[in-house]
Amino acid sequence: MKIKVMLSSIIVSLLVIFPTFAGQFVFSGAAVYGGVVFPEDWDTGFNVGAGATFGPLTEGLYLFPSLTYWESSAVQEDDAELGISNFSIGVDVHYFFMKQQQGAYVGGGLSYNMLNWEYSYISYPSGSRYWVDNSESKIGFAPLGGYLFNLGSMTALIEAKYNLISDFNTFQICLGLMFGKK
Repeated sequence: MKIKVMLSSIIVSLLVIFPTFAGQFVFSGAAVYGGVVFPEDWDTGFNVGAGATFGPLTEGLYLFPSLTYWESSAVQEDDAELGISNFSIGVDVHYFFMKQQQGAYVGGGLSYNMLNWEYSYISYPSGSRYWVDNSESKIGFAPLGGYLFNLGSMTALIEAKYNLISDFNTFQICLGLMFGKK
């Protein structure tokens, strides 16, 4: 039910917003990236992702939809290893201080996160270990900052993002390449 309401809201929002930005909603590049993620109360993990840039929506403002996957692990008190992963679909807005898609930028975005984790417990008095898989979907918000470096025909990017995912926060740093940037 929650997913249907969210998808309906997104579709209605796009139908209202799209005609306003249709003239400016132009593909301006694609990016691939990877890096490290620091989930709250878990060990450092890795992330990979891809996205596309659209715009400018207004002077210096670009839309960046993306797909990101990350995973991490931790060790319980009884030395059992736990795992967590997240697949997110997000839409960020990047504001470039130079009013064009280069140099430093700040922004923020929303994401739909599909978290999956496993943990174990020992049943007493038998002492048997049981593994439990759990999954949950959550909406997140992320302030971010980054920088685009011109490398001739390609552009490199570095970005730091703090994901606020309803009581499960992560910090991630990504390095990547952008192709086709205009």
